[in-house]
Amino acid sequence: MSRRRLLSTIGRVAVAGWVTTRGLSGVAQPSASSAARSSSGAAAIALILPAADGAFRTATAAVLAGVRAAHARDGYGVTIEVFVEPTNEEEMIALYREFVARSTRLVIGPLTRDAVNMLGAIDVLPIPTVTLNFPEAGARTPGNVLLFGLSAESEAAQIARFAFQEVSARVPWRHPLAALAVSNSSPLAQRGAQAFMATWRSLGGLVMEPIATDTRALGELRALLRGKRADVYFVGLHPDVLGMLRTVVGAEAALYGTSTLNTGSAQAQGPGLAGELERQLDGVRLVEMPWQVLPADPAVMSYPASLEAFPHIELQRLYALGIDAFRIARERLDGRQLFELDGVTGRLSVRVRTDERVVREMVVCQYLNGVVVPLEMQ
Repeated sequence: MSRRRLLSTIGRVAVAGWVTTRGLSGVAQPSASSAARSSSGAAAIALILPAADGAFRTATAAVLAGVRAAHARDGYGVTIEVFVEPTNEEEMIALYREFVARSTRLVIGPLTRDAVNMLGAIDVLPIPTVTLNFPEAGARTPGNVLLFGLSAESEAAQIARFAFQEVSARVPWRHPLAALAVSNSSPLAQRGAQAFMATWRSLGGLVMEPIATDTRALGELRALLRGKRADVYFVGLHPDVLGMLRTVVGAEAALYGTSTLNTGSAQAQGPGLAGELERQLDGVRLVEMPWQVLPADPAVMSYPASLEAFPHIELQRLYALGIDAFRIARERLDGRQLFELDGVTGRLSVRVRTDERVVREMVVCQYLNGVVVPLEMQ
């Protein structure tokens, strides 16, 4: 099967358990194991992830662990087979042919954006698919796909809507409200800034010329912002640069951003142990997933914690992504096309017939005493 070789099988049919298989044939015929699953009534899900020993190995491990955690809780009657992401469109087409031959009921993945783009080579996917990422802007999206992932654009759009509502209530006499994006040059930060500004403009706000800078010098930052004052600042900077920005625009300036502003250090160290950097960010608004900020939430408490296995905050988010991806897949296997979930990555809304994207609403938070705290808990 070359790159398409089967990595492992997660099995839970009549009893809980793990089964590992190796080197299954790549011919487009149902294997003995798939026939056994069909006869036992188990629903087969294919999970497409980057190679376990490749450049994305830590991301693969985190997502796989999340899927396993969700499967252990809600996976009765479902088997999951894990496949390596294809490297080109031809391999992707061949992989889906194999899924059809193996009587696969649903696909979760791929994880990388490049692999999600490859799905566009197929007009209509022969098997319902829940992705783990979004395609690039302008890329073709096939039929029979549900796009799910951790999108900087959707986070930025959500915080823009919240910022507009909050600042409008604070200064109702000022119109139009002006927003300025100050971000570094990374693609992630730029996508977030563009989404924030597009949403702000759609709400009737005024958009100032954005600033893209990778400087870590206070003097240079001050020069870039000289003469520019906004009602709202969208910040796509590293948290330590954000601290400098506050000294330039003033402690009372309204600063908003995505989950990338969460350093994660206070949560990892425990309450009361926030560092000087985090305390400088007090008052900054951001969005974050329940998995990070609502440990007592029933949905979060239903699954094993991820901090010990995955200390880095981005890997914890990918673990949560794996959990919610399986939960969505479980609903789709049961035939549901219109549903909502209290997910660990956010409030999830699925409208299969009218929207190819899973809508994810996160928790609006702010830094308080150096800790990211949900506003609803204050």
